[in-house]
Amino acid sequence: VAEGSSVQFTVTLASSPSAPVTLPLGTSSNQCTLSTPSVVLNDTNFQTGVTFQVNATEETVVDGTQPCNLFTNNPTSGDPTYNALGAADVPNVFIDVTDNDTGGGIPAAINITPRSRQTVAEGSSVQFTVTLAGAPSAPVTLPLGTSSNQCTLSTPSVVLNDTNFQTGVTFQVNATEETVVDGTQPCNLFTNNPTSGDPAYNALGAADVPNVFIDVTDNDTGGGIPAAINITPRSRQTVAEGSSVQFTVTLAGAPSAPVTLPLGTSSNQCTLSTPSVVLNSTNFQTGVTFQVNATEETVVDGTQPCNLFTNNPSSGDPAYNALGAADVPNVFIDVTDNDTGGGIPAAINITPRSRQTVAEGSSVQFTVTLAGAPSAPVTLPLGTSSNQCTLSTPSVVLNDTNFQTGVTFQVNATEETVVDGTQPCNLFTNNPSSGDPAYNALGAADVPNVFIDVTDNDTGGGIPAAINITPRSRQTVAEGSSVQFTVTLASSPSAPVTLPLGTSSNQCTLSTPSVMLNATNFQTGVTFTVDATEETVVDGTQPCNLFTNNPSSGDPAYNALGAADVPNVFIDVTDNDTNGVASAPEVSEPEAVPTLEVSEDPVVVEEAPVVEEAAVEAAVPAAAAPAEEPVVEEAPVVEETAVEEAATEETTE
Repeated sequence: VAEGSSVQFTVTLASSPSAPVTLPLGTSSNQCTLSTPSVVLNDTNFQTGVTFQVNATEETVVDGTQPCNLFTNNPTSGDPTYNALGAADVPNVFIDVTDNDTGGGIPAAINITPRSRQTVAEGSSVQFTVTLAGAPSAPVTLPLGTSSNQCTLSTPSVVLNDTNFQTGVTFQVNATEETVVDGTQPCNLFTNNPTSGDPAYNALGAADVPNVFIDVTDNDTGGGIPAAINITPRSRQTVAEGSSVQFTVTLAGAPSAPVTLPLGTSSNQCTLSTPSVVLNSTNFQTGVTFQVNATEETVVDGTQPCNLFTNNPSSGDPAYNALGAADVPNVFIDVTDNDTGGGIPAAINITPRSRQTVAEGSSVQFTVTLAGAPSAPVTLPLGTSSNQCTLSTPSVVLNDTNFQTGVTFQVNATEETVVDGTQPCNLFTNNPSSGDPAYNALGAADVPNVFIDVTDNDTGGGIPAAINITPRSRQTVAEGSSVQFTVTLASSPSAPVTLPLGTSSNQCTLSTPSVMLNATNFQTGVTFTVDATEETVVDGTQPCNLFTNNPSSGDPAYNALGAADVPNVFIDVTDNDTNGVASAPEVSEPEAVPTLEVSEDPVVVEEAPVVEEAAVEAAVPAAAAPAEEPVVEEAPVVEETAVEEAATEETTE
């Protein structure tokens, strides 16, 4: 099909169903789009069928013929026969989108072979080769990623040049060997934006290189239908600002107890209609539906990622409770921009963007690039969500010389001796700053977080002591509203475990200063709320992050854990006050001086906005926090507010 044209397909059933059959649809890249995300057939239209279109995207890049294959996800139906079918029972259709753009010579194109859906058993691997359509004038780097921890890559990227562009570079996708009876699971191969000094190849995006769908087959046995959680659609989704896309979660088999699946997104470019879904023996086949809503904003920032991910499911059913977030595939979502401003939009990219796995004592490398040359240097502050890893630099600086090649840094996984299993230590950014107004207008939400799992190399036998908080994703809550969290333990403790809680500012408060778990409630967990403070200052969106202090317990394994073993959760409190220009705190009042003289500890000065009970909680973790913690990054705003509040309190006293 040519760019700007379409091809029509019809879906029929072999026999009349006893209940409607829904078939989710998807495409392998942004080179084409669907007229509908799914089709529904019943006993009336099963023979004549339902028709839909695949529309080839009209763009201006000279990229030659590109693949954009049609595939399906698992059909769902109240008819047991049709509901038992899987995506593998409906063949993919391979579609080639021909190019109508002209530029002379061989077009810049990146190819991956094989392109067809692959099946690989746990503990085995599948090999891929990347080639270029034409010789590049400078080396081309293609970042690689996978959609879940069900598989890993032999390399995070490949580099091609004018010598190897035809023979290509080969790499492996290795299916993870684990012991959970979870049936066949997806672990798709995808790419991020290629980079090169060759303008033609540098102009290509991730959408110009097709994803490859990989099914990892299970070699574990346990009898019966395996516990598995499915999300449809699974394909990369594109949604415009202000619009939404719908997903449905189903279970492979009926659970013996309700299953709760926490949900999250990778940035503030989109929000969820619900923080979690609950499935049981009644709705496990029909599923629970939710929406991802693309945020409407006014920045000309081009297409931005806002991926859907899940956290560890919890259930009284041991089979489903044994599943982890890695057993439920992420879904990649691109939010398209509807703002106009001319020229190349200001956008900051981090590669790789996929979930990374790194062993204690090892590191993973990232590169930051800009979409267009800035008129002034751009500084991007960096941070990590826990002490399980550290950064090689607290920030990177890009300018009109290095904006395309980028700046590289490392995230180093901390080497420690606690048997704590795999722990999260996510990479995030704070607000970039620049003399270029376009880049200065961007916020941390315009640069996607990268999820990092730090694997444990310590041994001690048994289930490791670990404390989990769900949801773990960045949360957004309006002033006067609240967000709920649940704390669970990975294993039954021999004595009660107390976990102190805290927040990074007075923009929010806690329903309790700590939670206690024991051998009775360690699986169901203890729930608490973070309440966004209602105030009258026009101060825009403010951070008020949730953190923990060192847990304490008579159980030596849990007592050995520290605050760094429990991930912080980033919370943005949105402003509901209106009064024109935002009011700025006054910092020149002479009454502010006594406050600074009293605070001899510089860490206490940073935590000064917490002037009541929360100050006691906040002071402890602040002392142990690394330089790149988000509390430190936002210190300039906090200190000004602290001076004003401290002066007011002193006057009141």
